Amino acid sequence: MGQDQGAYGVAAGYEDFDVAATAVGLTVPNKGTTKAEFKVQGGDVRCRTDGGTAVAGNGGGQLLEVGEVWRITGTDHINGASFIRNGSVSAVLDVSYS
Repeated sequence: MGQDQGAYGVAAGYEDFDVAATAVGLTVPNKGTTKAEFKVQGGDVRCRTDGGTAVAGNGGGQLLEVGEVWRITGTDHINGASFIRNGSVSAVLDVSYS
């Protein structure tokens, strides 16, 4: 994961990771991180930001579809995020932190 100084002097980072059949979470790059913005690519995913584990299928978290851009605000929500593919196609999340 790369890190640099954002436009407002807040340390920023970037992460590109696969979302497959096992739930995965985000990695806050440093203490000053309060926002994560990402685009869903390749396949739909389910997401939870309450600390619970995302589960594929209806009721397993918020459905995020291919091409959508999402933002998670707050270190607790970023740390509590969990993602899993929704269906048989794995996804990629391109995440920018600030």
